[in-house]
Amino acid sequence: MSKEVSGEMERVLKISGDVMESLRLPPDEVETELRKELALALYQRGVLSSGKACALAGMTRWESEEFLGQRQIRRRYTEKNLEEDITYARSIENSDGGIRYIIQSRDGAQKEMKLRIQENRK
Repeated sequence: MSKEVSGEMERVLKISGDVMESLRLPPDEVETELRKELALALYQRGVLSSGKACALAGMTRWESEEFLGQRQIRRRYTEKNLEEDITYARSIENSDGGIRYIIQSRDGAQKEMKLRIQENRK
């Protein structure tokens, strides 16, 4: 069933009660887990981009990358993706030509890193 909500199309997926009851998940986790699984399956098939899969799953980019790694799902990263990432990185460079990152480890420790982009022209 489809309906328009706030100018956006919303689709409702109906799942029968017996299937819902057979899920071995706590009731408060069912929707979140089904969204993640659907996003993962569609991304893996190439039907959904990584950004849209993140949105469907309700995950950040970093959470999504970790989830893909846990499931050993191969990422689709093309030369075009690399060019887009380089263009974006250049757009946020500091005046000295570098990009500052603050990396936070799982234990909460923070480390500052600096990335410089250097282009090799052949």
